[in-house]
Amino acid sequence: MTSAGVEKNCQHCGEQYSTIDALNEHLADKHNVVKPPLYQCTFCGLVHKGRDEFRQHRKEAHPISEIYVCDICGYECQRRWNLLRHKVINSDGMQ
Repeated sequence: MTSAGVEKNCQHCGEQYSTIDALNEHLADKHNVVKPPLYQCTFCGLVHKGRDEFRQHRKEAHPISEIYVCDICGYECQRRWNLLRHKVINSDGMQ
């Protein structure tokens, strides 16, 4: 078992893998076993079976602390990409 609690050894042949994705690819290619995707947190390594559970974990355990503010209208968001998109979408009416 790894620190994240997910075994990365093939249960069929014993081969070891460094990532869950590599193990799942091996299982599908060599043993015709398809597993549902797992979502692993890049911050703490915790693994979730569902996307919604993973997103909730990221939101609660690793909140984004930086706030981006539009210098034209004051729009606030937590991701730089959202601010850039906001500026592109609203650029016509802001000048």
